[in-house]
Amino acid sequence: MPLMTLKEMVDDILNDMDSDPTFDNTPLEDIASTEESRQVMQILKTTYFSIIDGKDWPHLYDTFQLTESSAATPTTMTIPTNVMDFSYLKYNVATVTDTKDRFTKLTYKTPEEFLNITDARDSSLTTIDQITATSGIFLNIYNDRAPLYWTSPDDHTIVLDAYDSGVDTFTTTVKTQCFGKIYPTWTETDAFVPDLPIDAFSYFLAEAKSMCFLNIKQTANPKVEAQSTTHRRRMSQEAHKIDNSIKYVTFGRNSKK
Repeated sequence: MPLMTLKEMVDDILNDMDSDPTFDNTPLEDIASTEESRQVMQILKTTYFSIIDGKDWPHLYDTFQLTESSAATPTTMTIPTNVMDFSYLKYNVATVTDTKDRFTKLTYKTPEEFLNITDARDSSLTTIDQITATSGIFLNIYNDRAPLYWTSPDDHTIVLDAYDSGVDTFTTTVKTQCFGKIYPTWTETDAFVPDLPIDAFSYFLAEAKSMCFLNIKQTANPKVEAQSTTHRRRMSQEAHKIDNSIKYVTFGRNSKK
């Protein structure tokens, strides 16, 4: 089936439940529709995120950048809150003499391995900045070269082992390239279209209809239940094929699934 807007889905479900439709000239976000339309919207939202959380959807994987910190913690960055899985990190290691960007993949180290590396450095050298991590421990960070390693002590904070003070005063967002699973957003507007592959939309709508009949009408609809079951089985089969053909390698970042 084709993709549908939020208003189209709400009206479709209300029609199947023999309920009053939404007002055509008023956006849903103004809460000027019926009480049932608001209930349907909430069930659509809940159903959508339940489906999203139930499968490792390839279409949610995309590139993103880390969030920079400050000169006080020059190699500390953070992962955006909407990132669920974190696969790799590249950093632009170009020097002041380079005429083009040089994005290089950094090597992940466990926190223990990372500390072993930084603890072995001579903190008395001028090329070393001894910074205080968020936990209070000291880290010996090179200040005269590009980073080679990164770690994450809390699955949110990213720490690099070096920065080139001749180029930047701290590691910056624009010099990062990452790849991971981005959690989708939901917007209660008429024209909003949930982020799902077109072949999964029938399952989504059927599952939402089933929940609406149960939660709003307090009764099951055998036809809708059968459609939902059929689509669920088909999606399960397709998920098996997809999950075995596409592999995503992680480097220390745990999934939130």
